[in-house]
Amino acid sequence: MDIITSQFQKFTFLSYLTLIVVVLCYLVSLGSNLKEDRSNSPLWTLVISNIAFNYFLSTVPIYTDTYTKALFLLSTFCIVWYFWIKVNENQENEDRGFLQSGKDTITKGYGNAKQAVKNKASKTVGGGFLGDLAESAIDIGSKKTDSKLFGFLDFLGDSGEYFHPSRGTINRFRNLLILAMIIIMFYIT
Repeated sequence: MDIITSQFQKFTFLSYLTLIVVVLCYLVSLGSNLKEDRSNSPLWTLVISNIAFNYFLSTVPIYTDTYTKALFLLSTFCIVWYFWIKVNENQENEDRGFLQSGKDTITKGYGNAKQAVKNKASKTVGGGFLGDLAESAIDIGSKKTDSKLFGFLDFLGDSGEYFHPSRGTINRFRNLLILAMIIIMFYIT
């Protein structure tokens, strides 16, 4: 406990302010998990925390250029890595969107064709009980076709939203970088 209180005695107002900014960036990064929502990005939390960290280090009289360069380089790597997987995700999701659109078109066309055959069969036998019987016979006969068609559509591939598996790693990396900034802020003073 003495280590923490002795560290706070050396802090200036600007030191407190930059520490608060970096801690807020850390809390925001914990709250915006990259694995849960594709719209979350590590960009602003890393940029703002790097600016605050660099400003904090400019107020420290000892040589801290190594920390600044290392954390800036690692933050840049994290941001570039994130946008690289974002491009891959966008391409994969475009492909999946095209696939889903094709599946929807096939399913709609098949449903319309099946309904047209049912209506024609019902109309041919004169409706009523015989028409209902003809529609039921078509429903029973089409179950095998339905299962084959939907089995084929499933074979074409997943059409849900794609999340790159590296999102969790980038999220942890971002959190560790900002946490390292906080630890260094206490260690240097």
